[in-house]
Formats: sequence, structure tokens, C-alpha cells
Amino acid sequence: MKRTKQYYQIALLGITVILSMQACSGSRTPVKTQKYYQIGEKFDLEEQNDFHDAMKAKILGDYETAVQLFKKVIKLNADNDAAYYQLAKIYYHGGMLQDAVFNAENATRLKADNIWYLRLYAKILSNLNRYDDAIGVFKKITEMADSNLDDLFYLSYLYDQEKNPLKAIDILNRIEKEIGINEQLSVEKKKLYLKANQLDNAIREIEKLVDANPANIKYKVMLAQLFNANGLEEKALGVFKNILKQNENDPQANLALAEYYRRKGESANYNRYIEKVFSLSELSIDQKISYLFGHLNLQDNDPLFTAEQFKLGRILVRTHPDEAKAWAMYGDLLYQADSTELALANYKRSIQLDNSVYSVWQQSFFIYSDLQKFDSLLASTNRALDIFPNQSSAYFFNGVALAQKKQYQASIKSMQQVIMLGNPNPLLISEAWSNMGDAYNELKEYANSDSCFDQSLKANPNNAYVLNNYAYYLSLRKEGLDKALTMIKRAVSLMPDNSAFEDTYAWILFIQGNYSQAESWIKKAITHGANSSDIYDHYGDILYRLNKQDEALGYWKKALKKDPGNKSIKTKIEKGLPDE
Repeated sequence: MKRTKQYYQIALLGITVILSMQACSGSRTPVKTQKYYQIGEKFDLEEQNDFHDAMKAKILGDYETAVQLFKKVIKLNADNDAAYYQLAKIYYHGGMLQDAVFNAENATRLKADNIWYLRLYAKILSNLNRYDDAIGVFKKITEMADSNLDDLFYLSYLYDQEKNPLKAIDILNRIEKEIGINEQLSVEKKKLYLKANQLDNAIREIEKLVDANPANIKYKVMLAQLFNANGLEEKALGVFKNILKQNENDPQANLALAEYYRRKGESANYNRYIEKVFSLSELSIDQKISYLFGHLNLQDNDPLFTAEQFKLGRILVRTHPDEAKAWAMYGDLLYQADSTELALANYKRSIQLDNSVYSVWQQSFFIYSDLQKFDSLLASTNRALDIFPNQSSAYFFNGVALAQKKQYQASIKSMQQVIMLGNPNPLLISEAWSNMGDAYNELKEYANSDSCFDQSLKANPNNAYVLNNYAYYLSLRKEGLDKALTMIKRAVSLMPDNSAFEDTYAWILFIQGNYSQAESWIKKAITHGANSSDIYDHYGDILYRLNKQDEALGYWKKALKKDPGNKSIKTKIEKGLPDE
């Protein structure tokens, strides 16, 4: 390339001289008496000018013009190797490999001793998967005086691509004789020996690296990992123990020993090494979190980890107290174990340290909602929405909190934002419509309520809770009872033995006058744990219609005991008959 560059500089210098002569003479006509480019027995200034313009276009990125001009140069002189080379480079970098190989082949045919031409030609052949041809070219290159180690590396790569790992190793051995034992070479040779199913030689290669660099723990870890990867666990254990003699705080060795003892089921040794790992600042927090996260799914069948995980979480936050992700990870461990209050405290600390991770906010929303801390949920979602105005789930939980605070219009607006922003989870969209349906029902805007429930079921036809609630609201209004009955049948088939659904089913049958079936379903609800004031009140009404007035009165009294301030139930007891 250096020679080529000098050639172009000479060519440009010649053109500069000509142009300056033309400027002095006041004429733009080429000086025919002075020739600067040889074509056979002749010299052609036009070819030289076209070549110069082509190079200029190429430098400016106008490859289309450059290609046309280089082709023109070749038309003027079919033996212009530099033009073929430049075309080959343009086509190669443009991914037009067939055009590239044609021009590179011509360039090397015209100048078989130009190493730059040969390198480009071989690389194009390699990209065309013509490895055998590329190897032939690179073998020639490596025999040339101005070849370098990169050429040998590429030849080794080609042998590897040709699935001849031992030949590739031979080439790397030639390099090693020149530069000595080297990590890059040893690692590459190890890989090649493994491809050739020569594990012993692969091991010897890394052992050579270890012997040449006894103070470098990294290479010992590499050797131990090679042993481990090939089932030589005891040998790996010996190397890791040797590493700890050299540096007792080496994180990789401690972690490897912890995992060894975990697999063996030796809890005391496992705890000793894994706790050491988590207390070491030398191991990054990301690696520790990756370890914890990777084992969360193993809790059911990995008693050693399950017993130790909370201690590891505590060590994690103690070792990295200013890392938000440490607190979030500990929160995840606690949440997984249903320690929701403690998990919430860790999530809150994580947010204090770094409020930019939305998933941590979302976890706290779930907990606030589960714990029915709706004031906190409202405050938290309001703060989150200032930071994450496009998070649909934040609007959803905000709407839930507002509904619980009986701020129904505001809740509807938040749920509308959920719908507008969209979400890949159809269940969330279904729940947003359902919550709007509940809010509109509370506002007695029944047409809007029904429309929202219809949209909710369109998003998720199998939402049993929506089917139940929608059916119940219709029954209270004594509207669309056939539709209500169809929906509650679907709900109880989706979730059998749900006492709330069975109560709804009984109530719809009661409204339709089917008292005996209504009694059957209300009994199922009570059998499955229902004992609310509404259940007993409904049962009393059903019994009254079945002419079991004394039993009806008994259940109304049970209902009043559950809800002493209920005036409707008091009236039933006083009059001895249900509401009309």
C-alpha cells in the first residue's frame, strides 16, 4: 500500500505540473509534447487524468462516478492494474463480491508480486467461501519479503475455516517461534485443539501459558475452567485451591469452589465460599446479581441456595450500600418469598438511590395494591408519572388508587390514558376497560359502564372477574338478564368453586324467579367459604321466596350481624319480608 500511495503522489505531482504549465501559457489544451503515462510504447495523459479524477471521486464518496472513471481508464488501457485494484476495493466494500473478485484477479494477474493486490484478492476469495483458493494466495503472501504476522494469522484463520485445525495450529506455532508464548496464541490454539478432539494438547497449551506467567492468576482460572468444562472437576478444584493460596480474595476461585460444594450438597462449605464471594468488592455487583437472579428459578429444588439467599441479599446491600440495584435485587428475593413489607422497604431504598428504573417502581405498585395501601399507591404513582409519563401501567395503578379513593372521574381519566398509550399485554388493557366500567357504574352512567365492560371482554373474553362483575351489575339493575346468565355461566366454568361467582349465579337465578336453583347455587357459595353480609342477605331473600320465612329471618339476622349499619336488612327483619 505504501508503494501504491507513493505512485499516486507521483501521478498527482505530474498533473499539478501540467496544470501549472497550462495556467502559465493561458491554454487548457493538454501539452502533447510531454507524456506522463506509458501504454505499451506510448504515453497517455488522458488515462492519467481520468485515473486522478476517479481517485478524487472515490475519496469524496462518489463511488458511482469513481467506478465509471476507473472503467474508462481500463478501456483506455486494459493493463492498468491499479484501476482494477481500485475497482476491486470499491466492489468489495460495497458487498459486490463477484465484481470484486473479477477485478482483483485481473490486478494480481497483471502484478503478481504486489502484496496489497494479493491480500485483497485472498480476502475476497475468503468472503466467497473459496477457502482453498484463498489459502493458496496467502501461502504465497507469507513467502514474500514484506509479509507480516497478520498474514500468518489470516492464513491460520483460513485453515480453521477449511476445517483443518491442525494446519491452523502449525501456522500459529510459526508465529509463536517469532514472538514467544502469548495469550492470544495460546487461547486460539486451545480452541483449535478442542476442535481436533485433542483435549490433552489443549490443556498443555494453557499449562504452558500458566508456566510462562506464574504470577498471573487469570491464566490459572482459565486452566481450571478448561478442566471444569471437560468434566475434570477434581483437577479444577486443585487449581482453584492453588489460586486461593496465591490470593485468598480471588472472586472467581471463591465462586468456583462455592459452586463445586453446592453441587456436592455440602452446605457448610458452600455457605463459607459464597458468603466470601458476596462480601468481596473485587467481584462486580452485576456478577453477583446475575448469580442470584440465575438461581431464583432453582429455589424449589436447590435447598442450599434457598436457605442462603436472604443472607446473600443482606450481604449484597451491606457490600454495595450505595447501589440501587443491590436493594432492588434484595427486594426481589424478599418479594419472591412473600415478605412483601420487607420487599417494599428495599424497593423504596432503591428508588431513593436511583429513581430511573421503572421496573422497581412497578414492583412497589404491586405491593401497595396487594397491601391495600391506596394512599401510598396514589402518591407513588403520581411521583412516577412525573418521571415516566408514557408508562401505561403507572396510569393503571394510579386509576386503581383513585377509584379506591372514590375519585371516579379522575380514575376514568387515568384508565383512558392506559388505553391511549396501549400495552402489549391484553390483560392490562382488559383490566383498564373493566376498571372504567366499575367507575362508570358507581357514577350511575350505565350505558358507558356496559360499553366499557364489552370492550374489556373483547380484549380478553376469558376474564372471569369481568364476566362476574358485569353480570352482577346487570342483575342489580334487572336488565339484560339473559346476557347476565350467559356470562356468569362462563365465569363459573372458568373458575369453579369461586364463592363470589356462585353467589352472583344464585342472585341472577333469583331475579329470574328460579328460586330452587338459586338456593342450590347460594349453598355452593357458602360451602366454598362465602360468609359476607351480602351472601346471607341474598340467601334470606331466596328462602323467603321458597316459603321458608323463619329460615329467611335467621339469615337476615346473620347478615345484619356482619353489617350492623345496613338499614335495608334492618327493615327486612322488622317487616319480616324482603324488599319489593
